[in-house]
Amino acid sequence: MRTNRIVLFSFLLCVFFPQYSAAQPLHGCDGIEGGSVIVDFPWKGLPRICGNEAPVIVEIFGDNWTVQPFVPGFSLLDNRSHIVYGSSLYNSGIAHMPTLPIVGSVKIPVFMVDWSDFNPVTDESNHNNPSSTFPGYIKRTPDELDVYLNSPYGPSGYFQECSGGLLSVSFDVFGWMESSSSAYIKDKEPYYYYESTKSPGSWYTRKADFAKDVLRAAVAELGVDLTQYDSDNNLVLDGFVIVYEGHAGKLAGTNLSWTNTSYYPSLNTPALNNVASLVDVNDPNFELFSSQQILFSRYCNIPEQTFGDFSSVATWAHELGHLWLGYRDYYFSPTSLGVYGLSAGSGYPNPLHPSAMEKYIFAHWLAPEEILEDGTYSLRNHHIVSPAAYDANEVYLYKININDDPNHFLLLENRYFLPEADGGSYFNLEVPGQAETAPESGLIVFEVNLYSSDRDQLRLLIPDRLPPETTNYTNFNVGAFQPGDDLDYSNEKVRIIIDEITSPGEVVSFRFSSESLVN
Repeated sequence: MRTNRIVLFSFLLCVFFPQYSAAQPLHGCDGIEGGSVIVDFPWKGLPRICGNEAPVIVEIFGDNWTVQPFVPGFSLLDNRSHIVYGSSLYNSGIAHMPTLPIVGSVKIPVFMVDWSDFNPVTDESNHNNPSSTFPGYIKRTPDELDVYLNSPYGPSGYFQECSGGLLSVSFDVFGWMESSSSAYIKDKEPYYYYESTKSPGSWYTRKADFAKDVLRAAVAELGVDLTQYDSDNNLVLDGFVIVYEGHAGKLAGTNLSWTNTSYYPSLNTPALNNVASLVDVNDPNFELFSSQQILFSRYCNIPEQTFGDFSSVATWAHELGHLWLGYRDYYFSPTSLGVYGLSAGSGYPNPLHPSAMEKYIFAHWLAPEEILEDGTYSLRNHHIVSPAAYDANEVYLYKININDDPNHFLLLENRYFLPEADGGSYFNLEVPGQAETAPESGLIVFEVNLYSSDRDQLRLLIPDRLPPETTNYTNFNVGAFQPGDDLDYSNEKVRIIIDEITSPGEVVSFRFSSESLVN
């Protein structure tokens, strides 16, 4: 039995005699002061919560943990956080989008890992790809990565600008952790990356084990206090990033990952892991881990380099967008969003602003104005430039409900990719300084169908002058409605027409008209 948990007797005292609760105060959770209680055994149901409604850590079963009452935050956008948002819920056909505004300040720890048995220059990062070596590889320093991530042109500056200052992101980059000098991180092979004994040539990974070992080494060998990375005070780590040496490989890839993918249909909060239970009582650092009562699961794997440079800001922005904004990947055929969606990649190597649709549906940085009658309307370009904030008196996004259904609608936005040299955003060009890498500017139209649980829940509607197969491709950069284009959208009940579209600019106007097709 782990001695850092409250025993059954103490728990029963707490439930039936709250005045005897010995829990330590927790400050900062929406102004609430309360306590953190660890239950000593698996429960078939959820325990009563002592005193007020401050979050309580609860063991569900085995080494699966959760928090009651549920407190959303950077790491828990909603109560089923192990599911990628913007996809179907368990036993439900309707798509799910996060409801939490992604605002405030968040600091993310970044852990750099060097496997002593792996040389990126000569060793394959993917044994099924003989060309996956990295000739000319030179390891970069943590200080270099720190400057890169926290610069105005890095991921930190990107989210600061695109949110209009609503989301402030910073990164704590820790020094390289080498498997040869770690008691917790193992060599890459054969534990984390291993060949099947039953099917030679098939290689498998233990990615979650690798991530847990990285956290073990961070706490015990780097002296990291992971409780300092819970800015929303919900007893869950806001997230972390593992940067591994070399370029993308089979073991970790480039992705959002979970250390715990357990699912309990009767439970309305996610199953997570607990830092305090990462080692057992026989570990020499047991007491150190016991002092860090914080849960975790969601994190990002990002390779150190791509083509000799750090992994692009676009890569960092897209993967962190999975973590914080909760979208799924929308770059698949035939409904790719191209460079018009951060969820689809949004430029390379420089990320472009997320669409206003994403700023609304996923981040809640913007809110649309609903169009209720025929007429001419104007939209302001939402590519604001830091340190500007969004103007509450401007309209950046219009919503048109289809058949008066709030779960099926069109979203219209103005995208004007003005180069930085002309006063526009640094994040308006895929390659800074090269105006020809700007996507097509103009009126952008998305169809959102929250009844769909497939990739067509978000669709970019493109002008008739473009071939229909345009949205089959990942990185297309055309699709804006410009003068001479019009949108004629209809179903069995309604016809919607968008025409008289003005030239691209800081403000774009259009005419909206509709007619019922029901007699």
